[in-house]
Amino acid sequence: MGALTEPFFYCLLASMIWAPAVLLTALHCQKKQCRNNDALADKIWPAALMIAALPAFAAPVAAALGLSLRAAPAIPPMAAPVAAEAAPAALATVAAEAPAPAFTLTQALELTATLYFYGFLMFLALGVVRHVWFAYRVRYAYALDDPALEAAFEAWRKRIGVRRRPRYAYTDIVSSVCVHGFFRPVVLMPETLLERVNPKEAALMVAHEMAHIKRGDTFLFAFCTGVKAVFWFNPFIQHIAARANLAAEQAADALVIARGAGRRQYAQCFVRGLRFAADTRFAGRELVPSFTPFDRRSRRERLDAILSGDGGASTLSISHKIGLTLSIAAAAGLAFAQA
Repeated sequence: MGALTEPFFYCLLASMIWAPAVLLTALHCQKKQCRNNDALADKIWPAALMIAALPAFAAPVAAALGLSLRAAPAIPPMAAPVAAEAAPAALATVAAEAPAPAFTLTQALELTATLYFYGFLMFLALGVVRHVWFAYRVRYAYALDDPALEAAFEAWRKRIGVRRRPRYAYTDIVSSVCVHGFFRPVVLMPETLLERVNPKEAALMVAHEMAHIKRGDTFLFAFCTGVKAVFWFNPFIQHIAARANLAAEQAADALVIARGAGRRQYAQCFVRGLRFAADTRFAGRELVPSFTPFDRRSRRERLDAILSGDGGASTLSISHKIGLTLSIAAAAGLAFAQA
């Protein structure tokens, strides 16, 4: 294993202990912030995700400190000189007496590291191909040609506070209104959107995407995708990333409501969007913030937050907390056993 590869791998293993602690802390902070109705509540999960990813960034420091679990190679004792004519016989005797090499810790670490990097490359390749394919198909989306609907979209853009006018387009590769792009965003709508929702509801869906653009959530979603690829083996970081995505969605909902959308009207629009997306579900949009999430729990929490305005606070049950505590203990015991 290389000078940086080995410490990086150890830092990834350490994340199995670090991430659950970060998750429990973020849950506690979320409960406290939501009880106090603090405006910083939606910042908790993105911050938790960055903190949970810290072990990977600590790899260069660990490499500089020479972190290694492998034992240093033993220096064999000096042997007495052997006569030239007796050397072949002595070598044969040593080879016959040498024990068969066992499966060492170094070999186990190298095998595990190889499996990790193959998994990482697989997830990275899938994400890149999926994103490139989506960007290619977006180029063939056709522009919105409805002056009245475009005027409604523009009215929400100005109300949300988005300075630059995005492109509005229809496409057959999405099942829900979504935004694509970082610096030149495109608001994409399903081709049959207006056959299932009225123009006012379509405008509210677009307003939600305007809120994502205003908040810069496309960068957050891309960061979440990258972290999930690096820590593809860590279920705790996957959960934190999912909570960060949900927090961004809830914050976008809150922004639209704060700019004048009625709660009940917005909730009805959200439910209609769910029904519409359920008919033509299209998977594989990690980099595309969508108006309607496909996770059932996220749907319920978003709807509760829209109607109540409490930020959709949710905490783990006692059984979940006990499970997380046992997972931390098991991961810590495994790490000490390996060391």
